[in-house]
Amino acid sequence: MNGKFIKFNEISNHYQTKELNEWIETYPELMSVECIVENKIDGSNAQFIFSPNSEIKVGSRNRLLTSDMFKSLNGIETAFTKYKKEFSKIQGFSDVYDVNINIYCEFFGKGVQNRINYGEDKYLNFISARINENVLTPEIFYKFLDDLSISHMKCHNFGKMSLKKALDFNVEILEPLNPIENNYIEGVVIKPFYKNYYNKFGALFILKKKSPKFEEKMKIKKVKKIKTLDESEKRLIDLHEDFLTYININRMHSAFSKEMRSIKDSSEITYFLKIILNDAKNDWKKDHINENLNAAQEKIVFNGGKKISKLLIEYMKGSI
Repeated sequence: MNGKFIKFNEISNHYQTKELNEWIETYPELMSVECIVENKIDGSNAQFIFSPNSEIKVGSRNRLLTSDMFKSLNGIETAFTKYKKEFSKIQGFSDVYDVNINIYCEFFGKGVQNRINYGEDKYLNFISARINENVLTPEIFYKFLDDLSISHMKCHNFGKMSLKKALDFNVEILEPLNPIENNYIEGVVIKPFYKNYYNKFGALFILKKKSPKFEEKMKIKKVKKIKTLDESEKRLIDLHEDFLTYININRMHSAFSKEMRSIKDSSEITYFLKIILNDAKNDWKKDHINENLNAAQEKIVFNGGKKISKLLIEYMKGSI
């Protein structure tokens, strides 16, 4: 049976304390287990799917790619030439052991995303894998790459430490892959090293801690409320203002990363608007799990289309 596209696990933000507390209540040992702290690459998410004696399939963050889409996205087709030997070794493992393998990657470098300077070329880092749909722990994943003599494909990491220390990790440091002046990392990804932890919904415990420059939630100036509004109406305005802090240039770039391409013309505004809006809503709901809004209230709180459209238009104009 050929391997199938399986979306990579969503990564929670380190500041989503309510969700983090739920994890720790379920698994009290989480605060003391050893975690690997990996460099969070500012690139495009990619997935390579290997099946025994089959052609390699490629996916973005959200879907399997057709051959035409593959050729048009950020030049990722160049990866097949540059990393031909590495792909061949993984395909060989799939053939010999008759297993399906999903390799999750970051594709990055010049022309992919432009917020961090990684050098003049395009690169791949492997960040996780499934074998026959089972997610490898970082320990086993690292060993898998070592055994295939492709350990250079690992994402750079800052070592193992407790979750508590990882949450305190200083993310305002220079990018280790190109430590030139003012070239800071996007952040880090935090994963338990020896064991995978899952919640009741089947989600895997992984956290990201972004540097302030790359946060997807920003502070905005609160608007002055009309005095004649009742308390429930004022409450909805407060929630709406808070929601707007989740819509910013970094979330837009995150959408580009997941789609493996940026917006090119105005005909794509609606497409990217929906992606950015849904991503912001999902994050907001994680931070407000006790807010039970009805459909009419959600329409007020999640009214962010105008702000997203403005961001996309400014990006196309080259003004941001």
